[in-house]
Amino acid sequence: MTDQTQAADTPAVTLSLDRGVAVLEIRNPAKRNAVSYGMWVAMAEHLAGLRDMKPGELHAVVVRGHGERAFVSGADLSEFNEARSGTEGPKRYDAAVEAASAALEAMPVPTIALIHGACIGAGMGVALACDLRYADERATFGIPAARLGIGYHETGVRRLVDAIGAAPARELLMTAKRYDAAAAKAMGLVNAVLPVDALDGHVEAILDTLRENAPLSIRASKCSVRAATRPEDAAAVTAARTAIAACNGSADYAEGLAALTERRAPAFTGN
Repeated sequence: MTDQTQAADTPAVTLSLDRGVAVLEIRNPAKRNAVSYGMWVAMAEHLAGLRDMKPGELHAVVVRGHGERAFVSGADLSEFNEARSGTEGPKRYDAAVEAASAALEAMPVPTIALIHGACIGAGMGVALACDLRYADERATFGIPAARLGIGYHETGVRRLVDAIGAAPARELLMTAKRYDAAAAKAMGLVNAVLPVDALDGHVEAILDTLRENAPLSIRASKCSVRAATRPEDAAAVTAARTAIAACNGSADYAEGLAALTERRAPAFTGN
């Protein structure tokens, strides 16, 4: 095995940037992209480095698994005996998981889960922290916590309930059953299901639309949806109002009006 092949097989979360879109790729091909503790830490670090990019510089974040066999097949269970041992181990491990998930949820730009294949356990946690979820027709979904004897973190459950409602969430968690892509679409877990060879192109078309639209407006929409689903969260409501106000006096608002009057496509800059 060459050093290059070894590096490709080493569990990692990689980051790439292309035309204002950040792509986080979860790589652990030997274990169908199962996520280790170190990978959770790396994911949070990558996202922290993206947060300060300006509206015109970063349009979206895409999270995907390496290859097409799996988005994420779950957590790397081989490290559980050590990483989740004692009373402090589970706390430390769960804190790393939630730090990555919360960082993804808190990104100011749209986040997209591009789901090929298995999206199980930890994969569901990652996908649910994203704004938009697109899956291929072979994708499968489930949370097997009840088959492992562990409790799924309450913030992950909150995201699940936000996505599909309380009753379906109870069934999904309590039965630990797996759902195919059609069932996931029917319950509102994913936005769309595509043929395997069409999924990447569909997501790229979504990204092109996001690149063309006004960055400040998109950020305001994300804040407003969060505030609408968290009316008791004063900080979320304030953030939404601040984001909306930023749009009103922006150069992009003037550009949008001018483009409408002149019957041309607007050229937004995020200012």
